[in-house]
Amino acid sequence: MEYLNFIIATFTIRVLVSILFIDQAQDKIFNIGLKEVARTVEQGFRTRNLMIPSWMITLGVYFTAYLELIAGVLLLFGMFRDLALWLLCLDLLVASLGFSLMEPVWDTKHIFPRLAIVVTLLLLPADWDQWRLDYWISIYF
Repeated sequence: MEYLNFIIATFTIRVLVSILFIDQAQDKIFNIGLKEVARTVEQGFRTRNLMIPSWMITLGVYFTAYLELIAGVLLLFGMFRDLALWLLCLDLLVASLGFSLMEPVWDTKHIFPRLAIVVTLLLLPADWDQWRLDYWISIYF
């Protein structure tokens, strides 16, 4: 019974963090719009007199938004679990760099909880994450 608790806890953590990233990505892509997000980020950089090229900001916004969406969906279904977690770590590093450049002392309420969950999943044994597609595919194929 205790082992089942590990499986349920790992599943819950994985699904929760995937929902957070998918929701964040869909908000940027479909609700706000990536051009508007890039414009807002660029304005934040301009207020600090950072002359980062617009194309680099736009690339970063598109990169992080689609990375969050794709890795979030992969994680939700439990496909390529480790790769998805590594990509989300990269996303968090890029987002942290961007926030740090815009505002030296920035509120970590959006980054830190996601970082804690992603790192926790990376540290938990993969055997505990049995309710995922690639686990079942590896058993039967």
